[in-house]
Amino acid sequence: MILAALLFLSHKGTISSTEAGTVAAFVLVYITLEYVITNHEILAVMKNQWARQSAVLMRFGLRQLAGEAQVWIANFGLANLMVIEVRIESRRDDRVILYKHAIIAPGVVKHYAIPKSVYQHVQLFRAYDVSVKYFGIDEVEQSASRAYTLLVSQGRVVKIKRGIHEMWGVDCPKCMTWPYTCMITDGLQNYEEAVVRMNEMAEELRETCPDHASKWTLTTEHANKKGTKEDVSWSDSDRRWHRGSDKGR
Repeated sequence: MILAALLFLSHKGTISSTEAGTVAAFVLVYITLEYVITNHEILAVMKNQWARQSAVLMRFGLRQLAGEAQVWIANFGLANLMVIEVRIESRRDDRVILYKHAIIAPGVVKHYAIPKSVYQHVQLFRAYDVSVKYFGIDEVEQSASRAYTLLVSQGRVVKIKRGIHEMWGVDCPKCMTWPYTCMITDGLQNYEEAVVRMNEMAEELRETCPDHASKWTLTTEHANKKGTKEDVSWSDSDRRWHRGSDKGR
Protein backbone atom coordinates (compact mmCIF):
# COMPACT_ATOMS: atom_id res chain seq x y z
CA MET A 1 0.00 0.00 0.00
CA ILE A 2 2.79 2.41 0.92
CA LEU A 3 4.75 1.51 -2.22
CA ALA A 4 1.68 2.15 -4.39
CA ALA A 5 1.16 5.56 -2.78
CA LEU A 6 4.80 6.54 -3.35
CA LEU A 7 4.65 5.48 -7.01
CA PHE A 8 1.46 7.48 -7.50
CA LEU A 9 2.96 10.61 -5.98
CA SER A 10 6.21 10.23 -7.91
CA HIS A 11 4.27 10.45 -11.20
CA LYS A 12 2.70 13.73 -10.09
CA GLY A 13 6.07 15.39 -9.78
CA THR A 14 5.08 17.55 -6.83
CA ILE A 15 3.80 16.53 -3.39
CA SER A 16 1.63 18.75 -1.26
CA SER A 17 2.00 18.97 2.49
CA THR A 18 -1.28 17.09 2.93
CA GLU A 19 -0.13 14.26 0.70
CA ALA A 20 3.22 14.11 2.46
CA GLY A 21 1.45 13.91 5.82
CA THR A 22 -0.75 11.10 4.54
CA VAL A 23 2.25 9.11 3.32
CA ALA A 24 4.04 9.70 6.62
CA ALA A 25 0.98 8.46 8.51
CA PHE A 26 0.85 5.31 6.36
CA VAL A 27 4.56 4.70 6.97
CA LEU A 28 4.10 5.15 10.72
CA VAL A 29 1.14 2.75 10.79
CA TYR A 30 3.10 0.17 8.79
CA ILE A 31 6.16 0.40 11.05
CA THR A 32 3.97 0.14 14.15
CA LEU A 33 2.20 -2.92 12.76
CA GLU A 34 5.51 -4.64 11.95
CA TYR A 35 6.77 -3.78 15.43
CA VAL A 36 3.70 -5.30 17.08
CA ILE A 37 3.92 -8.48 14.97
CA THR A 38 7.64 -8.87 15.69
CA ASN A 39 7.14 -8.33 19.42
CA HIS A 40 4.31 -10.84 19.45
CA GLU A 41 6.54 -13.47 17.82
CA ILE A 42 9.38 -12.72 20.24
CA LEU A 43 7.03 -12.98 23.22
CA ALA A 44 5.72 -16.32 21.94
CA VAL A 45 9.28 -17.66 21.65
CA MET A 46 10.15 -16.40 25.13
CA LYS A 47 6.96 -17.91 26.55
CA ASN A 48 7.77 -21.32 25.04
CA GLN A 49 11.34 -21.09 26.29
CA TRP A 50 10.15 -20.24 29.79
CA ALA A 51 7.68 -23.14 29.72
CA ARG A 52 10.47 -25.56 28.79
CA GLN A 53 12.81 -24.19 31.44
CA SER A 54 10.23 -24.29 34.23
CA ALA A 55 8.58 -27.60 33.26
CA VAL A 56 8.76 -30.32 35.91
CA LEU A 57 10.11 -33.56 34.40
CA MET A 58 10.32 -36.13 37.17
CA ARG A 59 10.72 -39.91 37.25
CA PHE A 60 10.77 -42.19 40.26
CA GLY A 61 10.90 -45.84 41.21
CA LEU A 62 12.26 -48.41 43.64
CA ARG A 63 15.57 -50.22 43.69
CA GLN A 64 17.25 -52.86 45.82
CA LEU A 65 20.68 -52.20 47.27
CA ALA A 66 22.51 -54.39 49.78
CA GLY A 67 19.32 -56.03 50.99
CA GLU A 68 17.45 -52.75 51.43
CA ALA A 69 14.76 -50.98 49.42
CA GLN A 70 15.24 -47.42 48.23
CA VAL A 71 13.15 -44.84 46.40
CA TRP A 72 14.95 -43.06 43.58
CA ILE A 73 13.76 -39.73 42.16
CA ALA A 74 15.24 -38.21 39.01
CA ASN A 75 14.92 -34.60 37.85
CA PHE A 76 15.08 -34.40 34.05
CA GLY A 77 13.88 -30.80 33.89
CA LEU A 78 15.90 -27.58 33.69
CA ALA A 79 14.59 -26.20 36.99
CA ASN A 80 15.12 -27.36 40.55
CA LEU A 81 12.64 -29.95 41.81
CA MET A 82 11.33 -29.87 45.37
CA VAL A 83 10.18 -33.24 46.70
CA ILE A 84 7.70 -32.78 49.54
CA GLU A 85 6.93 -36.39 50.44
CA VAL A 86 6.95 -39.99 49.24
CA ARG A 87 3.89 -42.16 49.91
CA ILE A 88 4.17 -45.94 50.22
CA GLU A 89 1.02 -48.04 50.60
CA SER A 90 0.10 -51.71 50.70
CA ARG A 91 -3.15 -53.62 51.13
CA ARG A 92 -2.14 -55.09 54.48
CA ASP A 93 -0.23 -52.28 56.20
CA ASP A 94 -0.78 -48.66 57.06
CA ARG A 95 0.36 -45.97 54.67
CA VAL A 96 3.94 -44.82 55.16
CA ILE A 97 4.79 -41.21 54.35
CA LEU A 98 8.41 -40.17 54.07
CA TYR A 99 8.69 -36.41 54.53
CA LYS A 100 11.70 -35.15 52.64
CA HIS A 101 11.27 -31.52 51.56
CA ALA A 102 14.42 -32.00 49.50
CA ILE A 103 15.67 -29.99 46.53
CA ILE A 104 16.89 -32.01 43.53
CA ALA A 105 18.98 -30.12 40.99
CA PRO A 106 18.49 -30.60 37.22
CA GLY A 107 20.01 -33.81 35.88
CA VAL A 108 20.38 -35.35 39.35
CA VAL A 109 18.97 -38.59 40.79
CA LYS A 110 18.53 -38.90 44.55
CA HIS A 111 17.95 -42.05 46.60
CA TYR A 112 15.96 -42.29 49.83
CA ALA A 113 16.01 -45.38 52.04
CA ILE A 114 12.68 -46.97 52.89
CA PRO A 115 12.48 -47.82 56.62
CA LYS A 116 13.13 -51.51 57.21
CA SER A 117 10.01 -51.64 59.38
CA VAL A 118 7.98 -51.35 56.16
CA TYR A 119 9.09 -54.71 54.75
CA GLN A 120 11.15 -56.68 57.28
CA HIS A 121 8.05 -58.61 58.45
CA VAL A 122 7.04 -59.61 54.90
CA GLN A 123 6.90 -63.31 54.09
CA LEU A 124 8.16 -63.72 50.52
CA PHE A 125 6.13 -61.22 48.42
CA ARG A 126 4.48 -57.87 49.09
CA ALA A 127 3.22 -55.28 46.59
CA TYR A 128 3.47 -51.57 47.36
CA ASP A 129 1.94 -48.53 45.70
CA VAL A 130 4.39 -45.62 45.51
CA SER A 131 3.73 -41.97 44.64
CA VAL A 132 5.56 -38.67 45.03
CA LYS A 133 4.21 -35.28 46.06
CA TYR A 134 6.28 -32.40 44.75
CA PHE A 135 6.13 -28.67 44.15
CA GLY A 136 5.41 -27.93 40.51
CA ILE A 137 5.46 -24.63 38.64
CA ASP A 138 2.76 -22.90 40.65
CA GLU A 139 1.35 -25.45 43.08
CA VAL A 140 1.85 -28.75 44.85
CA GLU A 141 1.28 -31.74 42.58
CA GLN A 142 0.84 -35.48 43.17
CA SER A 143 2.35 -37.96 40.75
CA ALA A 144 0.49 -40.98 39.46
CA SER A 145 1.26 -44.00 41.62
CA ARG A 146 3.33 -46.98 40.50
CA ALA A 147 3.18 -50.48 41.94
CA TYR A 148 6.27 -52.48 42.88
CA THR A 149 6.53 -55.97 44.35
CA LEU A 150 9.28 -56.81 46.80
CA LEU A 151 10.73 -60.30 47.16
CA VAL A 152 11.82 -60.49 50.81
CA SER A 153 13.76 -63.21 52.60
CA GLN A 154 14.57 -63.05 56.33
CA GLY A 155 13.86 -59.34 56.44
CA ARG A 156 16.11 -58.52 53.49
CA VAL A 157 14.97 -57.36 50.07
CA VAL A 158 16.20 -59.80 47.43
CA LYS A 159 14.56 -58.39 44.30
CA ILE A 160 12.15 -55.65 43.27
CA LYS A 161 9.80 -56.03 40.32
CA ARG A 162 7.54 -53.47 38.67
CA GLY A 163 3.82 -54.21 38.95
CA ILE A 164 1.67 -56.33 41.29
CA HIS A 165 2.90 -59.90 41.71
CA GLU A 166 1.24 -61.13 44.89
CA MET A 167 -2.00 -63.00 45.60
CA TRP A 168 -5.05 -60.73 45.44
CA GLY A 169 -8.23 -62.38 46.68
CA VAL A 170 -11.72 -61.25 45.68
CA ASP A 171 -14.89 -62.26 47.56
CA CYS A 172 -18.25 -62.87 45.94
CA PRO A 173 -20.48 -59.98 47.13
CA LYS A 174 -23.50 -62.29 47.11
CA CYS A 175 -22.35 -65.22 49.24
CA MET A 176 -18.99 -63.99 50.61
CA THR A 177 -17.36 -67.33 49.84
CA TRP A 178 -14.27 -68.54 51.61
CA PRO A 179 -11.64 -69.24 50.49
CA TYR A 180 -11.83 -66.27 48.18
CA THR A 181 -11.06 -66.37 44.46
CA CYS A 182 -7.62 -65.11 43.43
CA MET A 183 -7.38 -62.44 40.76
CA ILE A 184 -4.99 -62.22 37.81
CA THR A 185 -2.80 -59.16 38.38
CA ASP A 186 -0.94 -59.17 35.06
CA GLY A 187 -0.50 -55.72 33.53
CA LEU A 188 -1.65 -53.72 36.56
CA GLN A 189 0.40 -50.54 36.95
CA ASN A 190 -0.90 -49.41 40.35
CA TYR A 191 -3.50 -49.99 43.06
CA GLU A 192 -6.06 -47.80 41.32
CA GLU A 193 -6.09 -50.11 38.30
CA ALA A 194 -6.20 -53.11 40.65
CA VAL A 195 -9.32 -51.80 42.41
CA VAL A 196 -11.07 -51.30 39.06
CA ARG A 197 -10.30 -54.91 38.09
CA MET A 198 -11.35 -56.19 41.53
CA ASN A 199 -14.73 -54.47 41.25
CA GLU A 200 -15.23 -55.88 37.77
CA MET A 201 -14.32 -59.37 38.94
CA ALA A 202 -16.55 -59.12 42.03
CA GLU A 203 -19.51 -58.23 39.82
CA GLU A 204 -18.82 -61.22 37.57
CA LEU A 205 -18.62 -63.51 40.62
CA ARG A 206 -21.94 -62.15 41.89
CA GLU A 207 -23.65 -62.67 38.53
CA THR A 208 -22.38 -66.27 38.22
CA CYS A 209 -22.82 -67.27 41.89
CA PRO A 210 -22.50 -70.07 42.99
CA ASP A 211 -20.27 -71.13 40.06
CA HIS A 212 -18.13 -68.00 40.51
CA ALA A 213 -16.82 -67.61 36.98
CA SER A 214 -14.75 -64.61 35.91
CA LYS A 215 -12.28 -63.88 33.14
CA TRP A 216 -9.94 -62.53 35.84
CA THR A 217 -9.87 -65.72 37.93
CA LEU A 218 -6.32 -66.92 38.55
CA THR A 219 -6.15 -70.57 37.55
CA THR A 220 -3.40 -73.09 38.24
CA GLU A 221 -2.69 -73.27 34.52
CA HIS A 222 -2.24 -69.51 34.28
CA ALA A 223 -0.03 -69.41 37.37
CA ASN A 224 2.20 -72.22 36.10
CA LYS A 225 2.47 -70.65 32.65
CA LYS A 226 3.42 -67.31 34.16
CA GLY A 227 5.93 -68.92 36.52
CA THR A 228 7.80 -70.70 33.72
CA LYS A 229 8.36 -67.55 31.67
CA GLU A 230 11.78 -65.96 31.83
CA ASP A 231 11.31 -62.54 33.41
CA VAL A 232 14.41 -60.36 33.50
CA SER A 233 12.56 -57.53 35.27
CA TRP A 234 13.33 -59.16 38.63
CA SER A 235 16.90 -58.02 38.08
CA ASP A 236 15.86 -54.43 38.81
CA SER A 237 15.11 -52.92 35.39
CA ASP A 238 15.20 -49.38 36.84
CA ARG A 239 18.96 -49.57 37.37
CA ARG A 240 19.74 -47.45 34.30
CA TRP A 241 18.09 -44.42 35.91
CA HIS A 242 20.12 -44.34 39.11
CA ARG A 243 23.49 -45.94 38.43
CA GLY A 244 26.10 -43.69 40.06
CA SER A 245 23.87 -40.66 39.64
CA ASP A 246 24.34 -38.98 43.00
CA LYS A 247 27.99 -39.68 43.69
CA GLY A 248 29.78 -36.68 45.00
CA ARG A 249 26.61 -34.61 45.32
